[in-house]
Amino acid sequence: MKRNPHIGSDFDEFLREEGILDAVQAVAVSAPCSPISWSRA
Repeated sequence: MKRNPHIGSDFDEFLREEGILDAVQAVAVSAPCSPISWSRA
């Protein structure tokens, strides 16, 4: 099988290379997405 030339590294690796992986994960954990929280916004 040929490897897809359009697929690069994964998103976590991209964030790590940019130096923002820890910050993004912290925001993602502290601000969960749920329909209940959307209706109260």
